[in-house]
Amino acid sequence: MPIKPPSNSADAPLSVAALTDQIKGLLERSLRQVWVSGEISNFRRQNSGHCYFSLKDTASQLPCVLFSRQAAQLDFELQNGQAVTLYGEINVFAPHGRYQLLVRFALKSGAGHLQIQFERLKRTLAAEGLFDSARKKALPVLIKKMAIITSESGAALQDFLRILQRRNYAGHIYLLPASVQGQQALPEICQRLEQARTLPDIDLVVLTRGGGSTEDLQVFNQEKLARLLADYPLPTLSAIGHEIDTVLTDYVADQRAETPSAAAEMISSQWLRLKESLQQNILKFQQTFTQSYLTKREAFMRLSQQLDPRLAIRHCELKALKLDSAENKLLHDALGHQQTKLNRLKSLAQRLQRFHPENQIKLYQQAIEQQQNRILYAIKNRQHNERRRLNDVQKRLENNSIQASLNRGYAIVRTPKEQVLERAASAQQEDALSIQFADGHVDATVHK
Repeated sequence: MPIKPPSNSADAPLSVAALTDQIKGLLERSLRQVWVSGEISNFRRQNSGHCYFSLKDTASQLPCVLFSRQAAQLDFELQNGQAVTLYGEINVFAPHGRYQLLVRFALKSGAGHLQIQFERLKRTLAAEGLFDSARKKALPVLIKKMAIITSESGAALQDFLRILQRRNYAGHIYLLPASVQGQQALPEICQRLEQARTLPDIDLVVLTRGGGSTEDLQVFNQEKLARLLADYPLPTLSAIGHEIDTVLTDYVADQRAETPSAAAEMISSQWLRLKESLQQNILKFQQTFTQSYLTKREAFMRLSQQLDPRLAIRHCELKALKLDSAENKLLHDALGHQQTKLNRLKSLAQRLQRFHPENQIKLYQQAIEQQQNRILYAIKNRQHNERRRLNDVQKRLENNSIQASLNRGYAIVRTPKEQVLERAASAQQEDALSIQFADGHVDATVHK
């Protein structure tokens, strides 16, 4: 007997598109995030990189789509007959009127509960932006002090320290021992991270351990530790397990190293690059300073030859000889002139004796005394002028000497190798200096 629709139905019939839209809304709202396991069949990859296949079990099959962007993030290749666990959303493709799974992530079957939990938490943290490179801090160019959080008995620590020692790393390392697996690992690591914040002038915090199973590395997949690292104020480096191991701290930390050894090489490489650059700068400075020194020394030698003390002394001696000669000539002339006057005085005295002119005698005596005074004044004035000229010459010679410059408040700054420094920038490159003053020298330490 044929089935008839209710005669009292007042609802207008739906279009195919309208009914499909209702089905689409119901399915996509109720099955937004699902995990489903099965076996891959009818697998094909488009030129665009998108993958289309069916996921089936003994009772049913589910059409699936894996877009190229998500396919590139998988660490294995999908193929027919492969047992997998898929994560994604149910989607209704209206043109064909069928539902399908939009795959966001895939795991090989047998990955277990921990792997599924890891992927869920990873997606949650990624959606919150905890893995974004924009929020990560750059590692310092020069890591002078770092704290390493790891097991003090583990091989990872020994490998880390051995590589740093082999590459002549000269920074300071604070070891903060903590359990790296087991129930005590999470609180101990968190406690050590808080302790590292209180250490003085820490440039980097390294979180590391060797390889192990998923269960062994589980502490580094904990949400509490990941969020603590995301908000950590100091630069962090995560170096957990072997190259194939990836944990949440690798994504959240500011920098990730594939192994503890790779972390040590990364840190020491920065140190070696800076050391090499510093050595090149020192060599360049030495070459520049040497060239400048030779140029200044040549100029100094030329000036020294022009200001040879022997020439100055010889010049003074010549002036002294001229002064003595002038003095002798002046005395000779004065004495001769005096003798002439005396002779004339004698003549006048004889005339006075003959004529007895007492008044004339007094007048002539006054004239003689005045003339003697003028002669003596002329002698003294000539001597004074010549001695003043000699003193002026001597003062100019003394004022041009190095000792005179020191007496005026200047000082000579030398390096421990007796090199004279002319620039403040040159002094900044030295640790100790010797400063010569007029009355001695002192040693000084350069504060940079």
